[in-house]
Amino acid sequence: MDSQPDLWKKAEQKDRDFIRKASEEFTIFGPYVEIIDGWFRDPWVETWIYGDQKGFLMLGPFFPSFFCSILDVMVIYVSPFWRRRGVGKTMLEFARVRAERKGYRFLRAHVGCENQAAFKLFKKAGFKVKRKIEGYYPSGLSAFEFFKEVNSK
Repeated sequence: MDSQPDLWKKAEQKDRDFIRKASEEFTIFGPYVEIIDGWFRDPWVETWIYGDQKGFLMLGPFFPSFFCSILDVMVIYVSPFWRRRGVGKTMLEFARVRAERKGYRFLRAHVGCENQAAFKLFKKAGFKVKRKIEGYYPSGLSAFEFFKEVNSK
């Protein structure tokens, strides 16, 4: 899935503390420590750890692709030391390949309007803004909805 597949592993219970701590960065959007912890326990959501806690990625929900052609990048988190080093782009390529292998046509993500780093990352990875959604997050902040065709690199 990546040029170095050994860098990826499905998250396990022992990774929960890392994920919860990292989730604190998302509290501007609402109670995301609890929300992300709930997704971590959800059997329809996959959580992947990249490298030795360089970051994590949550994809889902994994409903049968013939019911829904869209797979969400629910969370992408890159540890501070690894930002602006290509890790985020690698993680989004992993998401694209994962979606392709599962039969999805599109990847979707919601990015907070004030999150310029994430906005640039998704644009650089080939995602297109579909629309702006006012008050998308529990905190009331707005988001851009991004889409990418899975079969386009």
